[in-house]
Amino acid sequence: MLRTLPLVALLALSACQKDSDDTEFTNTSTQNTTIPTTQDNSPIRSCEVWVQHTSSAAQVSIAGRFNNWEPQPMTSVDGVWRASLGSLIPGIYAHKFVEDEVWEDVPPDVYTAWEGDNENRALKVTDCNLPNLVALDASASADGSVSATFQFT
Repeated sequence: MLRTLPLVALLALSACQKDSDDTEFTNTSTQNTTIPTTQDNSPIRSCEVWVQHTSSAAQVSIAGRFNNWEPQPMTSVDGVWRASLGSLIPGIYAHKFVEDEVWEDVPPDVYTAWEGDNENRALKVTDCNLPNLVALDASASADGSVSATFQFT
């Protein structure tokens, strides 16, 4: 099953969300770097959590409460770094990216979680066994009208 991990803005994949610095989270059932889809191009739901982060660094890792803060290497395809976190139980997970062996400072415009005295990025994992409503597209006009397309998966 695919689940959205709430941060700031949805990516065009129905199970992926990203914050303003191009960090994305998704759940898919693949070990490679493509998102599996059905014949109608809908993402396949899975309880596996995938992380995606855009960076020009030579190497990127992710560390957080989900892996005891041990940096886990990510794989790059054209500057987009990806890693599977496996299946996680629902909850909020503090985490940071490590770029070229330097732990990031948390950007000011992302959701955060505190672990001890440290402010970190926040990864919210929802229950992948429950239905998921995802905003695929949304726009607003100056007159106050709003148009949106949602997918229930």
